[in-house]
Amino acid sequence: MKVDRIKQSQIIAILMIIFITAFLGEFKFIAFSSSFRFGLGSAVFFFFLLFYKDVLSYPYIGIITGTFVTFFRIGLDFLAGDLFSLYASFQTHGPIIGYYFVFSLILYFGRAKYFLDTPFYLGVLGAFGDGMANVVELLTRSAVTDSFLLTPANLEYVVIIAVLRSFFVVGLFNMMHIKQMKAIYLEQRRRFEQVQMITSGLYVEVFYLKKLLVEIENVTAKSYDLYRNLKNFQEVPQNITSTALSIAQEVHEVKKDNQRVLAGLKKIIDQETVFIELSMSDLIELIIRANVKYAGMLKKDIAFQNEIFFDLQVTKVYPLVVILNNLVANAVEAIEELGLINITVKEIENGVEILVIDNGVGIQPGDEEVIYEPGFTTKFDESGRASTGIGLSHVWSMIKKLDGEISVLTQASKTVFKLIIPINSLTGEE
Repeated sequence: MKVDRIKQSQIIAILMIIFITAFLGEFKFIAFSSSFRFGLGSAVFFFFLLFYKDVLSYPYIGIITGTFVTFFRIGLDFLAGDLFSLYASFQTHGPIIGYYFVFSLILYFGRAKYFLDTPFYLGVLGAFGDGMANVVELLTRSAVTDSFLLTPANLEYVVIIAVLRSFFVVGLFNMMHIKQMKAIYLEQRRRFEQVQMITSGLYVEVFYLKKLLVEIENVTAKSYDLYRNLKNFQEVPQNITSTALSIAQEVHEVKKDNQRVLAGLKKIIDQETVFIELSMSDLIELIIRANVKYAGMLKKDIAFQNEIFFDLQVTKVYPLVVILNNLVANAVEAIEELGLINITVKEIENGVEILVIDNGVGIQPGDEEVIYEPGFTTKFDESGRASTGIGLSHVWSMIKKLDGEISVLTQASKTVFKLIIPINSLTGEE
């Protein structure tokens, strides 16, 4: 099936090349008194060779295109008048086969398709190929018509037009190539951001699975100790002792399942973090773009600003993404309809200070010390159901993992979360 699709795409590309080249080749001008033509066909042909660089070998396309253009023009001669001569028409149009073959051959040996990112070389190669192909066509016509057409004047026309036509095509192709590369870059960046956000979420789950694993190990040890202690008492019924052992065994199975899940998630995290390193400014932009979409989903008009007074390469990307994404998402939720969120980064002694500032409803006085407790929440959905209250507990855990500090200040018109994190905790350097 894959081979069939490739052949189908090749056929479509070849048909486009030969038909469009033949059609636009009729838009031409004659530079001197002969049947030698300067038209748009050769420019279009050059463009298509660059665009469909992997369709077929250039010489084959040259022969196919030259042959089709020749018979296309012979067909037009046949339709144009009653005094049609196949031999005379072929003498007039046949040399075009040599033009397209020589042009494509020079591009092939000049390895044009490997220098698409080198416009000047491509322009020079195209001009040389176009010029030489025109010379071959002129010599062929001279042999057919018994009149020498390769005069200095004609050669001058050939060189000038070859240069202009080649660099025009290369310029047009380069603009399209740059636009295409930009589109690819934007798509890759979008996917990269998605991976970053998903992986940061997995990072949180790994952190809590590790914590849960320690607790499960403690429960396993305690339940087994309970079984051994019960076993030493003769008056304890056998079914109670067996139940205690069963609990220890079942908890042990839960522990093994947890370890398997943890190992799988750690493998994903480790694969992603081997190559992940972001500048602080790029990381902040990632957080803002994600929350611009979140604010739009909530139908809120929120302006986002950032002031990066100190930029550095962050290797501990995921903990910081977890921290900032939670704080900014909370700020988005705290703003009722219209608001402003600002993220400021600056250097302090032996550390980085990050401020997340919003003009939302703020935190009630007295709640500053309990907002990081798991389960604490002041947010309720439309049905009155409380939020899980674990967002800021995530933040607290990640901050401590980075040996940092967090504090909050609520004023009349804004809420400020201040993070202080050692530089080496973000860069991984000692």
